[in-house]
Amino acid sequence: MTTHLPPTTAAGPAADLHAARLTALADNAVALSNTAGLTRRDLLLARALLWEQLASCATPPCAAAYRAVAGVCRQEAHLLNHR
Repeated sequence: MTTHLPPTTAAGPAADLHAARLTALADNAVALSNTAGLTRRDLLLARALLWEQLASCATPPCAAAYRAVAGVCRQEAHLLNHR
């Protein structure tokens, strides 16, 4: 089930959700910098999901960019799966 959230605003629940997801992405980036192999693949897939979730509460132009980054994460994870 997909939840459609309002666009991010300067304050309020959408902004809080946006900030929480950005924090999760930062935490994921730190974890990625210290891993390799299948663990890295799992973190990349988690990162892709975080970008998709961030896109769900962003304005349309930002959402498109976030989804593009999610695609790059999934592509890198796929490449790791075939090494």
